[in-house]
Amino acid sequence: MILISLNKTLASHILENMNPKISPCDDFYEFACGGYMKKKYIGENQIGITEFGVLRDNLNRKLRGKLKPLYWSPLNLDE
Repeated sequence: MILISLNKTLASHILENMNPKISPCDDFYEFACGGYMKKKYIGENQIGITEFGVLRDNLNRKLRGKLKPLYWSPLNLDE
Protein backbone atom coordinates (compact mmCIF):
# COMPACT_ATOMS: atom_id res chain seq x y z
CA MET A 1 0.00 0.00 0.00
CA ILE A 2 2.88 2.38 0.82
CA LEU A 3 4.49 1.60 -2.55
CA ILE A 4 1.30 2.53 -4.42
CA SER A 5 1.05 5.80 -2.51
CA LEU A 6 4.71 6.57 -3.23
CA ASN A 7 4.22 5.85 -6.94
CA LYS A 8 1.22 8.20 -7.09
CA THR A 9 3.21 10.90 -5.32
CA LEU A 10 6.14 10.52 -7.71
CA ALA A 11 3.84 10.48 -10.74
CA SER A 12 2.05 13.63 -9.63
CA HIS A 13 5.41 15.31 -8.97
CA ILE A 14 6.55 14.49 -12.51
CA LEU A 15 3.30 15.74 -14.02
CA GLU A 16 3.50 19.00 -12.05
CA ASN A 17 6.95 19.67 -13.51
CA MET A 18 5.76 19.21 -17.09
CA ASN A 19 4.24 21.82 -19.38
CA PRO A 20 1.44 20.03 -21.28
CA LYS A 21 0.66 23.18 -23.32
CA ILE A 22 3.82 22.57 -25.38
CA SER A 23 4.09 19.80 -27.92
CA PRO A 24 7.00 17.46 -27.15
CA CYS A 25 7.78 17.41 -30.88
CA ASP A 26 8.27 21.20 -30.92
CA ASP A 27 10.27 21.70 -27.71
CA PHE A 28 10.84 18.59 -25.64
CA TYR A 29 12.81 20.38 -22.90
CA GLU A 30 10.01 22.91 -22.33
CA PHE A 31 7.46 20.08 -22.41
CA ALA A 32 9.37 17.99 -19.85
CA CYS A 33 10.67 20.78 -17.56
CA GLY A 34 8.57 23.87 -18.27
CA GLY A 35 6.35 23.54 -15.19
CA TYR A 36 9.38 23.16 -12.93
CA MET A 37 11.08 26.24 -14.33
CA LYS A 38 7.94 28.36 -13.83
CA LYS A 39 7.50 27.29 -10.18
CA LYS A 40 11.08 27.43 -8.92
CA TYR A 41 12.87 30.68 -8.21
CA ILE A 42 16.58 31.02 -8.91
CA GLY A 43 18.05 33.71 -6.68
CA GLU A 44 20.37 36.39 -8.01
CA ASN A 45 23.30 34.80 -6.20
CA GLN A 46 22.61 31.34 -7.69
CA ILE A 47 23.55 29.95 -11.08
CA GLY A 48 21.04 27.10 -10.83
CA ILE A 49 19.01 24.94 -8.49
CA THR A 50 18.77 21.24 -7.78
CA GLU A 51 15.99 19.19 -6.28
CA PHE A 52 18.24 18.45 -3.29
CA GLY A 53 18.77 22.18 -2.81
CA VAL A 54 15.01 22.75 -2.87
CA LEU A 55 14.53 19.99 -0.28
CA ARG A 56 17.29 21.48 1.90
CA ASP A 57 15.77 24.97 1.71
CA ASN A 58 12.29 23.65 2.59
CA LEU A 59 13.69 21.68 5.54
CA ASN A 60 15.63 24.72 6.81
CA ARG A 61 12.51 26.89 6.54
CA LYS A 62 10.46 24.36 8.53
CA LEU A 63 13.16 23.96 11.17
CA ARG A 64 13.46 27.73 11.62
CA GLY A 65 9.71 27.94 12.07
CA LYS A 66 9.77 25.24 14.73
CA LEU A 67 12.88 26.48 16.56
CA LYS A 68 12.19 30.21 16.50
CA PRO A 69 9.52 30.12 19.24
CA LEU A 70 11.87 28.04 21.42
CA TYR A 71 14.75 30.40 20.83
CA TRP A 72 12.78 33.54 21.69
CA SER A 73 10.85 32.12 24.64
CA PRO A 74 12.26 33.05 28.05
CA LEU A 75 14.09 30.33 29.92
CA ASN A 76 12.30 29.06 32.99
CA LEU A 77 15.15 28.06 35.27
CA ASP A 78 12.92 27.37 38.28
CA GLU A 79 11.69 24.06 36.89
